[in-house]
Amino acid sequence: MEHIHLHIEDPNPDSFDEEIARLIESAIQATPITSADDTASALDSLYTRYMTHWPEREPEGFLLHFWELLCIFASQIPHDDPAQDKLVDVLKELTRLPSRTIVIWGEECQLWSDMPLFGAEFPANWEVFKPELPTDVRKQKVLNMHAYAARAFGQRLTALEHQAIWALSEAVEGATVPVRGGPDIVSQDPTTIEDLPYKTAVAAMWVIHAGHVLFGRDEVIEGTAGGPLWVLPKKEAIRLRVKYRGTQGLCEKRWKLWKDQFCAIRDCEEVEADTRDVARRAVLAMERAEEER
Repeated sequence: MEHIHLHIEDPNPDSFDEEIARLIESAIQATPITSADDTASALDSLYTRYMTHWPEREPEGFLLHFWELLCIFASQIPHDDPAQDKLVDVLKELTRLPSRTIVIWGEECQLWSDMPLFGAEFPANWEVFKPELPTDVRKQKVLNMHAYAARAFGQRLTALEHQAIWALSEAVEGATVPVRGGPDIVSQDPTTIEDLPYKTAVAAMWVIHAGHVLFGRDEVIEGTAGGPLWVLPKKEAIRLRVKYRGTQGLCEKRWKLWKDQFCAIRDCEEVEADTRDVARRAVLAMERAEEER
């Protein structure tokens, strides 16, 4: 594996950014210069120095900037590179540090075990991420970030059900197809999904790295929505007084829908080979999660 160089992309970086980049870069190489636990301890010390240097600043200022910086670094690491795992190893060691109570927006939480504000800097979609970059570069960077977040979720370091459900609903919950002169139809044909290769790749990250966390749960996840195949037809929804075909969040029926649609992508000859292979690996990961339950 080649040496990975991390780049600070902010034209006006914080004074601590270079030190954070150096610490992370030394921990994610094929032969790490610094161990994950030593890196975590150094980052914790940096937080203490930051708060001492600027006592007027709130903890959330550091954390929002820190998580954003790590997200940017993750975007620079290919989604299938072992360095992604090493980056998440640093997160894991952060959560194992001695507990420290801080106050975020008026509420107490634990630094670092709660990983407060981790998901706050995650981009909603590739279109809002660095619009000055070419589309294919932006998509690749956001895919890399999804891989990083899914790994952290798979290690149960933080709750990212919202991000997982959003990614999966985009790729494997069907599409609404307009029909001239008639009502729209709901399609389960993978070829009707706009930007299928990208959406499949992103969704696959969540079942490959965190399928074991998603499977076997029947749990409402507030604030989540669903794709056309998960939303009930309007008349039926009114009659049953529910919006979805199952739990608004996670349930066995929804897991089966995701798996069925990944299978449909895998088996569709009209879909390009690389995307079919991604879907194949997603199905295998889901089967492993089922077997290990």
